[in-house]
Amino acid sequence: MFNVKLFGVILLAAYFLSACQTQGAQTQEVSKEDPPFSDSITSIEIYGFQNGELVSKIEDKEFIKKLIGELNEAETAYTGTMDFEDPDYRLRFQQDEKTVFQLGYFKEMMELGVNGHYLDYENEYFYEGELKLRVE
Repeated sequence: MFNVKLFGVILLAAYFLSACQTQGAQTQEVSKEDPPFSDSITSIEIYGFQNGELVSKIEDKEFIKKLIGELNEAETAYTGTMDFEDPDYRLRFQQDEKTVFQLGYFKEMMELGVNGHYLDYENEYFYEGELKLRVE
């Protein structure tokens, strides 16, 4: 009888400890072995997040390389449990005519577990970083 109660207490404690680990902002560093952002990006199209209108297009190879490098090295925070406004812009990272991936962009620095401007709204991660886009 004592063993059954002890097993029950251990099981209950394990449940509560695992639940505590999922609370709050979760941060992680992006794996250096498998960078999520390709250096084969040829341009970045910038659209209004709400209206979907094309605002600008970045084709500056050095700026794109710098941004990709910052994103690949960035610490991230999980945003799935956070409540915040939509980004100002939707960025489409293009390889020629093909959209490789998309991110949201906040004009102002945001603090969503980490400080930055770039949101992976599909996978619910926010990227730390200071590099700003040249948008009006």
